[in-house]
Amino acid sequence: MLYDCHVHSEFSKDGQSTMEDFCKRALALGMAGISFTDHIDSGKCELMNEPSNIERYFDNIEFLKKKYKGLLHVISAYEFSEPYKNLKLLSQIESYPFEYRMVSIHRGNINIPLDSDDGYHDFTKSYLHEAVRAVECLNFDTLGHIDLIRRLSSDFPFCESDLEKLYITMIAKDMALEINTHSFSKNHKFSFDDFSYVRIWKECNGKRLVLGSDAHKVVRLMENFERIITLLPDGLQVGHWINREFYVDYII
Repeated sequence: MLYDCHVHSEFSKDGQSTMEDFCKRALALGMAGISFTDHIDSGKCELMNEPSNIERYFDNIEFLKKKYKGLLHVISAYEFSEPYKNLKLLSQIESYPFEYRMVSIHRGNINIPLDSDDGYHDFTKSYLHEAVRAVECLNFDTLGHIDLIRRLSSDFPFCESDLEKLYITMIAKDMALEINTHSFSKNHKFSFDDFSYVRIWKECNGKRLVLGSDAHKVVRLMENFERIITLLPDGLQVGHWINREFYVDYII
């Protein structure tokens, strides 16, 4: 039984389904648990940037933990975009008892023209550089959607040395790598080549993976998990985090 470790509810501005609806869907899918990683962003105003909304978020989490006790593991979490740009906000967020902490990048170098010959490659390079900065600023659990560029292009045109530098930094902090299924189009024909970045993670001695649908509405919860697991390198651990403890749910 698997966990979906990347879900956005009504506490994200772009969330389209409620926490309650996600929990009902999770039970129907036979999931073990769900992490509500609602957006916190140093670069734009998000609901969870505000203390009053964080308090309401935790009220909902506690209600659902009690309601689904023994049926579904409900986990408090966040997705913090580019935290190094607002250390005051990061310090404020860290005063709350989030059980799972995910860091991400949503913007690379916006001055890189994607329609140039090397646009996507250069953008990915800048994106991975920003990811290193994000990982270094706190002991987060997971880096989210490393291959976000797929949402603009069907490819993930990384430079292996850039990826290795990021991975070494993550592994030194005992982090996990997220496999984000939202980065693929709905009708994507998956192949082993799509996960070359995961093979490099293993070659760098990375072991921990989390699966995240990045669902903003219930129909995308746990999307493509079973298909993707069959294409990942053997021996890696798929699991979830609770208060800096990594729990293995599945060994590939």
